[in-house]
Amino acid sequence: MRKTIFVLLSLLLIVPTARAQGSLVQQGKKQLKNEQFETAFSTFKKAAAQGNAEAMYYVGLCHENGYGTSQDIYEAMEWYLKSADKGNGEACYRVSKAYEIGTVVYPDEGKALAYMRRSAQKGCAAGEEAYACYLAYGNAGVTANKAEALRYFQRAAAKGFEDAYCDLAQIYFHGLCGFPVDKVKSGQYLTKLKACKTARGYNQLAYMYKDGSAGTVSLKEACDLFVKSGDMGFGKSYYEMGDMYYMGEIGESYESERMALYYLTKSFEKGFNMAGRRASFICGQKGRYSECLSLAFKSGDVIGVDNAIKQYGNYLSKNDVFDKVSIMAAKGAIYAQWMLANMYYDGDGVAKSYNDAYHWYCKAATNRDADVFPYGDTYNRLGAMCFDAQGTARDYTEAVKWFKKGANCKYNPGWAMYNLANCYFNGNGVVANDATGFSWMLKSAKANNTSAIAMVSVCYIIGKGTQKNSAEAYRWAKAGSDKGDKECQYVLATCYNNGIGTQQNISLCREYLTKSANQGYVAAQRDLNQLNSRQTTYNAYNNAPTPVGYNEMKQWYDQMLIQSQAAADRAAFMVSPSGTSSSVSPSGSGQCGVCKGSGKCIGCNGSGFTKDPYGRDCPCGACTKSGNVPGKCNVCHGTGAKTY
Repeated sequence: MRKTIFVLLSLLLIVPTARAQGSLVQQGKKQLKNEQFETAFSTFKKAAAQGNAEAMYYVGLCHENGYGTSQDIYEAMEWYLKSADKGNGEACYRVSKAYEIGTVVYPDEGKALAYMRRSAQKGCAAGEEAYACYLAYGNAGVTANKAEALRYFQRAAAKGFEDAYCDLAQIYFHGLCGFPVDKVKSGQYLTKLKACKTARGYNQLAYMYKDGSAGTVSLKEACDLFVKSGDMGFGKSYYEMGDMYYMGEIGESYESERMALYYLTKSFEKGFNMAGRRASFICGQKGRYSECLSLAFKSGDVIGVDNAIKQYGNYLSKNDVFDKVSIMAAKGAIYAQWMLANMYYDGDGVAKSYNDAYHWYCKAATNRDADVFPYGDTYNRLGAMCFDAQGTARDYTEAVKWFKKGANCKYNPGWAMYNLANCYFNGNGVVANDATGFSWMLKSAKANNTSAIAMVSVCYIIGKGTQKNSAEAYRWAKAGSDKGDKECQYVLATCYNNGIGTQQNISLCREYLTKSANQGYVAAQRDLNQLNSRQTTYNAYNNAPTPVGYNEMKQWYDQMLIQSQAAADRAAFMVSPSGTSSSVSPSGSGQCGVCKGSGKCIGCNGSGFTKDPYGRDCPCGACTKSGNVPGKCNVCHGTGAKTY
């Protein structure tokens, strides 16, 4: 009994609050209609602060159109999303259109459809009409359903929504979407549309004169109606005028761009964001690069901003670029967060900062749109920063978590797969498992990561996580080399040098070593120098009175190292030619034929070290095999004698 009384008392407290919020919203609507914009905005803000979903929608609308506040599509979208999450149908419609074309949020047809369906189910006329179009035409993977489409068209039309009148008139006039041609029904909806006398009504009627469903094709009538609608404040109509000029449907060619920009600018000023995008594109083509960037930014076209930076970056102010990307990122635009993180990581237009880069990569990785922006590079970079202690503490377990997430992304998963494979090879953050490591490396190779292709070839050569398979080793190395990758060219040279999966061919070995070396691959440069040096020595021996036996000389002449990922990022996978070492010397000399009596390793000249592909010192593989002495010849163990 007490519980029932408590619930009733709670309801009595809640109902007046809800009524008060509703009263504020109605008051705000009245103020908006009377063009008391600042007062209306203040009223909507007050109701929104109390959690009213409809008020949140109107706060967004004010921001989008600049009613009583600054025009800001980013702020508008934040309010639309808040309102949509509370179930407001109008806000769901706005969010759906944003996902459809990528305004602030990342474009995604699945989310666009989901929000539009919610809008229609909430009884929003615009949502019902748009969802009916999905059903009529079978857009975004929706199965066409004529009966259901008609039901939603009629629901919107019953609310007096002008777009629905136009749709039904056109459908019955042309017999679209499987509907029968019915000029009588078409005429009935045309009559209703003509009676509207609204800005949106004139806009829709213009489409009918443009395609002939009004009974005649008349571009002049269409243009007159578009201008009339635009003058009444309907920005989309000015956009249509600008588009018709740009496409050459109306006007003279010499004035097409000027008139297109004129109407697109007017459209954008009326709050139609697509006009800003089109104007941005035209400005870029005309060399007005700052305007191009500014319009893309103001219209919420985050990808358009990125494209402007990529295409016209040399002509843009670094400070201006950074400021705009920072604002977009702070407003929750995932693509901008990713862009800003890259800028901090690379020091591009801003002081290099791993801390700030890590912060913004995390923001992008946990963004509300992370599921529609499945970009593996974001998670891979986070994993790499955790691995290398860049901007955060070193944490291999955390690195593996991000690598796994990136490896399972739809887009650009290759490097995350590659790094995850190396974690399994080396036991970083996971229990070492060569088979799992190879599995991820193979997936990375199949995702066209050429570094992974080189590693897969190496794994097949030495049996790392898989069975040795010379034919597969050669096939992968050749595939990567054909893509011009220097690591693959180096591995392919090794295959030709040692006859792995192919006939031994020193000429081709030299050719691919040269290609790799010319791209700056240090290991290839080193081995090419050694190969040339050995060729000179071999020629000298061949010309000696008593030449060295071919098999003995071939063993050290052909020797070549394969280097790949070690420790954290390069595992020391080294492949040696088959056969056992033996002393080799010219007859009667008493000296080791490999080092000619010096006792030094010919690979590192006795230093015991050589350089890896990144220029770092590492043990020389030629003189540190089991039982050998670093820096010393691996045949005579540094004695310089003929035998040991």
